[in-house]
Amino acid sequence: MKASLAHARKQSCRHAVILPSLFWSRTRPDFYAVTCRLGADGIRFRSAIVPNPGEHLTCSIGLVGTLEVRVAHTAERAFTVKPAPGRQHNTAIARTLVELAGRQSRRLDRHGTSPRIVPRRTEVAVALADGTVFKGRLAEVSIARADVYLAAPVAVGVKVRLGATEAVVAHSFRNGIGAYFLSPLDPDLLDEGLVL
Repeated sequence: MKASLAHARKQSCRHAVILPSLFWSRTRPDFYAVTCRLGADGIRFRSAIVPNPGEHLTCSIGLVGTLEVRVAHTAERAFTVKPAPGRQHNTAIARTLVELAGRQSRRLDRHGTSPRIVPRRTEVAVALADGTVFKGRLAEVSIARADVYLAAPVAVGVKVRLGATEAVVAHSFRNGIGAYFLSPLDPDLLDEGLVL
């Protein structure tokens, strides 16, 4: 991990990468977060739950793997972690994150924005883990995420089910949320007839 972080420092850049993630430890309940960037200072996440600086957690990042981390910095609805030292697979995880960041960036460069559609059927049930269900309206959908209009706010990092599709809230906007799917959709299904 240190080698890849040093490489990021040499390039004087941070790698933007958005992936759903799950955190846990012996002293706190599981909570979801979303990666936002990888840099020399560690991996930054957005979440409604912000752990304490110095806290040790286990993190499972979608499409990447599981690693032990220490919370290095915190901010409002965001925190940065550094992997625990001495883990051989940390470098492989860092490489995978950089590779995924590159793929996401190339996709944006090629299309201007990630290909998105507005389904003919925009109504969708938005269910929370506690059983609460809201009526939502899909604004747009890509293979990785959906923007949904909602009458009630839902915090960043909260796991939701959009119809039958599991996702994590990555950001909120006026009267709605942007949520990333825990498993990307099949690109062949991305058309106006899509039902989540």
